[in-house]
Amino acid sequence: MKTLKQKALFAAVAGATALTAGSVGAVTVNDSNLTGQVLIYPYFTARNGQVTLVSVVNTATAPKVVKVRFLEGKNSAEVLDFNLFLSPSDVWTGAVVETADKSGAGIVWSDTSCTTPKNPGGVIPFSNAAYAVAYDGVAADSSALGTLDRTKEGYLEVIEMAEIVPSSALGRDVTHVAGKPACLITPSDDLVAANLGFIAVSTVALTATGTVATGTTVTTPTFTYTTTGNSTTTNAVTVTTGGSTVATTLTTTFTTQGSGTASVSASTTTAAGTFTVGTSTVGNVSASALRAPSGGLFGNGTVLNANGSSTGYNATALDDFWAAAGQNNQYTPTVVKSGSNYPNIAGNVQLGGASFSSTQSLVVYNNLAYLSSWAYGIQAVGASLMRDRVMGEYAFTTDGVIGTDWIITMPTKRYHANSSTSNAVYTVPVPPFSVLWNGNTGGAGTSCDTIGFTGVDREEAGATAGGAIFSPAPPGSSGSALCYEANVISFGALATDKASRVTSSVNFAGLGATAAIQNGGVSPIPVGKEGGWGRLTFPNGAMNTSQVTLGYAAPNAFNSTTAISLINVTQSTTSNTTYFGLPIVGFVFSGAAYNAGNPAQNYSNSYHLVYGRKIQ
Repeated sequence: MKTLKQKALFAAVAGATALTAGSVGAVTVNDSNLTGQVLIYPYFTARNGQVTLVSVVNTATAPKVVKVRFLEGKNSAEVLDFNLFLSPSDVWTGAVVETADKSGAGIVWSDTSCTTPKNPGGVIPFSNAAYAVAYDGVAADSSALGTLDRTKEGYLEVIEMAEIVPSSALGRDVTHVAGKPACLITPSDDLVAANLGFIAVSTVALTATGTVATGTTVTTPTFTYTTTGNSTTTNAVTVTTGGSTVATTLTTTFTTQGSGTASVSASTTTAAGTFTVGTSTVGNVSASALRAPSGGLFGNGTVLNANGSSTGYNATALDDFWAAAGQNNQYTPTVVKSGSNYPNIAGNVQLGGASFSSTQSLVVYNNLAYLSSWAYGIQAVGASLMRDRVMGEYAFTTDGVIGTDWIITMPTKRYHANSSTSNAVYTVPVPPFSVLWNGNTGGAGTSCDTIGFTGVDREEAGATAGGAIFSPAPPGSSGSALCYEANVISFGALATDKASRVTSSVNFAGLGATAAIQNGGVSPIPVGKEGGWGRLTFPNGAMNTSQVTLGYAAPNAFNSTTAISLINVTQSTTSNTTYFGLPIVGFVFSGAAYNAGNPAQNYSNSYHLVYGRKIQ
């Protein structure tokens, strides 16, 4: 039940949105029930014998089609995607595992939900094509960075492309009946229209007439349906006539895929007589089985350790991601073929195309609801995830048995820090990020953003990290840095470690016993006092609503913020608002691995990081 103040706030938000962009849709992190149109899973790993289980849940009463995309952790290059068709109330599950030859990772599932491509069975290996060679307008990384080992850790996105009309042929096909969907007409890649790679699904009937001899059975010629660049053929249709010569009309039904014109033309002579199929033309195929995304997705990740322990996390949910009716870049429900980088969380549905995600963000800070209008949808996503500080607990032991890893993932970074993208060629990084990815320009494969860290032990003695505690540091900087898109901060790691203590990540930064981060700056940290809480800050991170710097046409001309009081629902509007920090999702992952003596005491656990904001 909504309170009077809540109702007034919702009305005020709707009114403010109408003033700024003509719509009530604004991207927001749904912290209340963790459901949305987009899910971001901060981390997966298949390193050191670990397995990551992934689930996607559809709480809606209608089927949905979603894009499931896995991205490696250094620079968010895609390593695999597929289209997943979810029944009402459906749950899909899969597992990220190491491949048999241990060169990389892959995904395996036995779930019966329909997918495109169809599940071939066994482990489907992840690919390095998006970074080992030039791909989708992005230059290849160096050969040293092009190995499949990069696919063993990263994060994933699930993006709702459309809701499916339950009564449509496609809706019936993907809905479970007696525990299993038919998956007979689910769009398959070989039938996707070549232009743009979109799938529009509807049903058309093509007819043919002919004269059939008395009392005979005649099989008609093959019917062929053609779209732009593609065609598909039905089985021949058989008719048995009655006791006299008759004019017979035959009908065959196609579940069409792609936008185009359908026609059929053929003739044949049989021993029983002649049957001629004329030409029948059907208008452009529409996406009549699809309707606007409605959200209601949630999901979880669970990491199974080789030592017998496991832990899990909730996916971060973005609601009102797509531009709604009334916005100038309104999204039309579209299914993009698998094997494509699209749609993405920037709202692009094709290479070099416009963005159709909402260009507004809704964030609550200091008893104010900030409704900001941005030039680009990716900025709205970034604003909704912006954190100026990240806080959490940690514990470790100097013998390496107990450790804590903080997962710090930056899912929008690739749209601001790639030296080359499909929509722009950057020569400088775009705020809020400060350093370009250098893996495809002869560098070590980093994009390092300066951070600050302060730790406090359990007896309230604190210290601020100094020098290059995190490694590697950005060029010319003496401070600490995080250099990847899915980062791991490893508490308890030693200077000689090649991987983090808990997740075995190679994309890690270490804070060990010699790091002067607590106990008043004492180094090494005294045995038995290795634990406390820490604060991570991002001194160079900031993004302003006036920025129009992404190198391609901005879908939105409005760049303003309306701040709505949660106390008295008053409003104020400004055209120059700054969000401080960096867009972050993540969690804390701690564990103990007693390799000898106490294996029954192995454990893992996870919990939320605590975030702070700053908007002015």
